[in-house]
Amino acid sequence: MNMRTSESVHRVAIIGALVTVLGLSGCTARPYFDFFNASDAPIKVGSCGMVHAIPVGASAVFQWCGEKVEVQTESSTRVFVYSPPSHNLAETGKSYFDYQPIKGEVIKLQLNTDGRLFAVAVAEHCPLPADARQPQGFPMRPQ
Repeated sequence: MNMRTSESVHRVAIIGALVTVLGLSGCTARPYFDFFNASDAPIKVGSCGMVHAIPVGASAVFQWCGEKVEVQTESSTRVFVYSPPSHNLAETGKSYFDYQPIKGEVIKLQLNTDGRLFAVAVAEHCPLPADARQPQGFPMRPQ
């Protein structure tokens, strides 16, 4: 093995070790939202400097950044301070976190016609009824 090959192998080993350490230390990527529009108007949702247009009855999957979720309609802008549902299955009785290859953690949310933001369990399908049981902190209301 020549000197350059040895250095390249050494660099790859160090990068692999760093990735492993960060992954094991609980350092996770930002979660993704699978955001369903159950309202009566098209919406735009802002996240990570991007705006996602979501027609009525449709959903969009996008990465979430920050603490707030901004939802725009033609007539208003609603801002939600987002706090994820509990991971504690004993508390919620359901899992609200779907783990997918590449993306990692995906959380389904649904905006209803009354302006409330619902958490959707992994085993549930949108649209949820307006009286669906929710984990603590949900449904969220805009501020």
